[in-house]
Amino acid sequence: MLILLPNELGYPRLGLSASRKKLGKAIYRNKAKRRARELFRKNKQSLGSYDIIMILKFPIITMKWKDLENSYREVLKTINKNI
Repeated sequence: MLILLPNELGYPRLGLSASRKKLGKAIYRNKAKRRARELFRKNKQSLGSYDIIMILKFPIITMKWKDLENSYREVLKTINKNI
């Protein structure tokens, strides 16, 4: 789940929520956060001046990287169209 909020800083920021209830043990939470940060880092030039809050769930761990990246980009395209 993504929550997008405008900011006045001129660059995007990322906030992560990785709960034990949704992801399980610390090893899975850490892996999910690493993957989310990398997705954000690779695609932040297309975000503009927004704060993104990602609420992480278990599929982020089990998906193949290419599929995860494609799905993230599709969500960003949809968000950019609606703004």
